[in-house]
Formats: sequence, structure tokens, C-alpha cells
Amino acid sequence: MVLDAGSVFAFPGLQGKIKAETALEGMQMMSYSLFNLGSKDFIHGLTFLLTTTDQFSLPTVNANVVFEDTGEPITLPYLVKNIGTLKVGFIGVVAKSFEDDIVTATADYARTIEVLEETTVLQREIDAIKNRVDLIVVLASVGLQKSIAIAQEIEGIDLIVCSSGEEKIEKYFVNGTYIVKAGYDGKYIGNVALDLNIMKNIVFADSTIVELDNSFPEDENLKALMDKYHTRLEEELKEELRDREQEDPDTGWYYVGSNACMGCHPDQAMQWSTTRHAEAFDTLIESNQEYNPECIFCHTTGWGYTGGFIIPDETPEMENVQCEMCHGACGEHIETGGVDFESISENICLACHTSDNNPDFDYDIYYPAIEH
Repeated sequence: MVLDAGSVFAFPGLQGKIKAETALEGMQMMSYSLFNLGSKDFIHGLTFLLTTTDQFSLPTVNANVVFEDTGEPITLPYLVKNIGTLKVGFIGVVAKSFEDDIVTATADYARTIEVLEETTVLQREIDAIKNRVDLIVVLASVGLQKSIAIAQEIEGIDLIVCSSGEEKIEKYFVNGTYIVKAGYDGKYIGNVALDLNIMKNIVFADSTIVELDNSFPEDENLKALMDKYHTRLEEELKEELRDREQEDPDTGWYYVGSNACMGCHPDQAMQWSTTRHAEAFDTLIESNQEYNPECIFCHTTGWGYTGGFIIPDETPEMENVQCEMCHGACGEHIETGGVDFESISENICLACHTSDNNPDFDYDIYYPAIEH
């Protein structure tokens, strides 16, 4: 079975909706059995959440997000599934501490919702199904520490799969309950194998966390889905990106582009033209991501700021990682001839070369390749 403990959605705005729909379609393609509604899954409102999960036929559970007027859960509180000869009960919860965010995100729905205290609700649902199932699994969008507290307080839970937070936990064993957590952002997958005795009690649990790195071959169907996602970004986000309001940078007045620098700094400009920074935007074009806001900032110059990149059709001269991405906006320098630029520090590089974007980045190795 393939399960998710919650917060599949996370990104706001129109891109976030496109990404959410793509994620659910991908989960359908990968035959996900179930996912719990976590705190971030409500970010686009309850109508969008319920409509999209229904569109892609993804079973959802959550026992403690309820309609305020009736106390009825907004989806199934639990689901019992047959796995071979086993009957397994899956219960979903989200931390009550997320209630304000969830209520705010769903304020436009016709009915008000509330989040009940998760421990109380879990005990009630466990009591309701414990005599009908062999194992009880809780999908908990509550974080690791709260999952541990739940295991300490409540008897009868065999396995907690938790989400929320960046920790990766292969296995905890607390009060007869195994707790696992596979990380975040879709970069890891947890694999749990349970050994049961003749009485259908867990005698051993083996859990591993697998990083979904480049050693895994691309799945052609999922690659096609991602291509469709990037095409949708261009078709549906282009106008929004064009109309996005630009802000003045903190220093330098405005961005001017490297063409304005070359006349006075020809040697530096020549050296820059030989680096991968000078071809950074090509990598977006090759991967069909030139309209992806998550990528544009680090592959263009001044995106979001006065004089900076807007979209490819309108500001091709601001494509690539040009002088100002490292030295700062140069409008003031061009107009006055003044402004002393700081030396390039590792922190400037790490703004884009993060552990997620560039896990192998080593400043001492990479900086000499662009130094001038």
C-alpha cells in the first residue's frame, strides 16, 4: 500500500492549484491507497480540496476536521482495508494547533468547520473499530513530538505514519507503537515492512527511508505529467507573471542588465560569458520550466524587482545569472558612478545553491570557476 500522512498541497496561488492538481493526478497514477488531510491541504479552500480529491478518485481520511454545526467529519474518519488476510483500520488526524490556519483557508465555504482535539478523537475512533480490525494505523499530520505523545497516551495503535516538519525518522518504538516519518517535499519515501505472529500481532517492524535521487530512472508517464504541468504554467500563469508588480531593490535603485556593465568591465564580462551562469536560462528552456516561478528567480536577473526579468517574450535581455545577481542592482552605479560593491560571499551563492536545489554545491570548489 502507498499512503500519505498529509499536506500534499503547500504552495499558494494559481501555481499552487496547478501543482496540487498535478500532485493528485500523479498519486492516482502511482496507485496511492489513501491519504490523510493535513494542515496545508486546505490552503486553496475546502471546495477545491474535496473536488480535486474526488476528481482523481483518491480516498481520504480525517477524523477531527468537522463541520461545526453537526460535528460530522468533512471526509471519512477512518477506512478499513483488507490486505491479504488482514483487516487494517486507517485513521487520519491533523493537529488542533493548525485550526486557525484551516478555518481561515476554508472561510468561503458554505459551512464553518472546526478542528477537534486529536487525542480525544483518536481514542473515540479506535474504540469504534478495534474489535473489527487486526491492526490500527494512524496517519497523523501532527509532527514527530506530538506523534510520540499520542503513542504514550493512547493504547491500541500499531503504527503511526506522521507528517509535518522536516525530520526523517526510520523508526521509533513508543508504548507498543511504531512511529515512522519519511521527510518532506516529496524527496523521500518511507518503506515499512511488518512481521506478524500467528495472532496477527506485530513482532518486528523494519523501516527504511529512501531518497528519490537521480539513481532512479525516470518514469515516462510521470515525466509526461510533469511536462503537462510546465505547459500549464506557461498557458495559465503567463499573464499573471507579466502583470506581477515589481518592487525596488533594497540597494542600487533598479536593475540594468549585463549589457550596461560590459563597456567599463570588458574583461569581467568576457570571463562571465564562459561560465554556466551565462547559460542558466537555457536549462529552464530545456526542461520546459521557463515559466515556473520556483525556478525563474535563480535563472534570471532581478526577477520581481524594478528593471528585472518579467517573462521571456518581454525581457530576454535579463535572462541568465548576470552581474547583478551577485553584485546587486546597478542602476545607481550607472547613474552616479558611485557605490562600492561588496565582495562575493558564500551567503550570496547559497541564496540559490541551496541543499535542495544543489546538494553537491561546495563554495570552495565552485567559486573559482566564476571568479573574476
